[in-house]
Amino acid sequence: MHSYLQRRRSGSIKRDGFTLIELGIVVAITAILAALILPALASAKERSRRTACKSNQHQFYLGCALFADDNNQVLPAAVDNHGYSSTMVLSDSTYQSLVPTYIPDPRVLFCPNIVFGTEPRHTDNKGYQIGYNYMGNVDVANASEKGVDSWVSPKKMTDPGTNYLLADANFWGGQDKLKLAPHTVSGTAISAASSFTRNLPGKTSADIGAVGGNVATLDGAINWKAIGSMHTFHATGQPDPSYYGNW
Repeated sequence: MHSYLQRRRSGSIKRDGFTLIELGIVVAITAILAALILPALASAKERSRRTACKSNQHQFYLGCALFADDNNQVLPAAVDNHGYSSTMVLSDSTYQSLVPTYIPDPRVLFCPNIVFGTEPRHTDNKGYQIGYNYMGNVDVANASEKGVDSWVSPKKMTDPGTNYLLADANFWGGQDKLKLAPHTVSGTAISAASSFTRNLPGKTSADIGAVGGNVATLDGAINWKAIGSMHTFHATGQPDPSYYGNW
């Protein structure tokens, strides 16, 4: 008993575990550190995916250039199965002329951030849904109206090199209120496990957090462009020109 009291007075008795106050402090510090670190990790992952996205666009561009080399410099047409212009859809014939002959790996047609979920990648009605805006070889005579910027579709590889050819899928509009924003601060905007959101508030890609995207021109240059410096264009033709893209 005497030795126990001596150890108690000298502080030599060991405690088992934390007190409730100490445990609360540890939990609070852990939560603060997680709040600081997790957004930084998400941002770093997004920057990495932007680089992968840029690489995909480069491979997509090379496939189009190779196709043009074998077809009198004429680019593949950005039309659906009905022949209507559509920057995010390739007709069956266009897709099959590119894959696998000129684009061996079809994954380069998709931004790594795009999550399809239940969105079909192919329908007999339209064709192949891709994960970028592709603007090659279409008639855009009806693709401008008041309040919407006009654009020139490159028909051949010999057209001016500053013409836009590819861009990330900042795409929105239609009666279904479709909105895509593949690059927000921390990745794709997502709803119902898909990047093809239809129930998020707002009207445009910017409204759901888009911060920009990679844009490729006909000369092969690919650069990041902030959403605020992008223009708004009709992304589909007749009979439904109510979808828009930003590039």
